[in-house]
Amino acid sequence: MKTPDRQERWGWWRVAVILLLWMALDFWSLNWSVPFGPKGLYPGADPPWYFIRQDLANGIVSAMVLVVLGMTLLATRRLYPNPRATIAISMPVGIFALPRVATALVIAVRCTDLFSAQKAGCPWPTFQDYITGSAKWAGWIAIAAVFVALVPFWRIWKRRSSD
Repeated sequence: MKTPDRQERWGWWRVAVILLLWMALDFWSLNWSVPFGPKGLYPGADPPWYFIRQDLANGIVSAMVLVVLGMTLLATRRLYPNPRATIAISMPVGIFALPRVATALVIAVRCTDLFSAQKAGCPWPTFQDYITGSAKWAGWIAIAAVFVALVPFWRIWKRRSSD
């Protein structure tokens, strides 16, 4: 059996670091207590502060994961220069993290005084308004925008790799 060389081991190390970090941070976000929302930090309350808080915490955690992913890929790009491996590591993380980050950005922009328990306000009076509103659609729009933006780069990369 062939022993993997140093570059192959670094590739698996990057995957393991990102997945372990994401699992740890995701677990942390489930227990994260953000002190906002005047009342209704339970499912079924109106306005749906419980879900707004969870989506905000998940978005912040996902943004942290994307930053660590970028730093890890930059730090190891010379040790593991294969661009296909970098894409294989980045795409699943980006596909799952980007909608959460976009939802958190919509929440941060649309809610007022988010970290003040007495003055916090949100534009979604009920859970149904929240789940069908702009906060949930923002993630899908962000993924579509990234894919549309990457099409020209994909064509250039394919043309260079075929030469």
